[in-house]
Amino acid sequence: MSAKDLGFMYLRSFADPDGHVFEPAYMDMGSVG
Repeated sequence: MSAKDLGFMYLRSFADPDGHVFEPAYMDMGSVG
């Protein structure tokens, strides 16, 4: 699955061979508010 870069947040999702989906995310708190 493709990565999403929203400027202040980076999202990526992938599935392992058993079908479990992982969705790690990074948020730059300095640019949020």
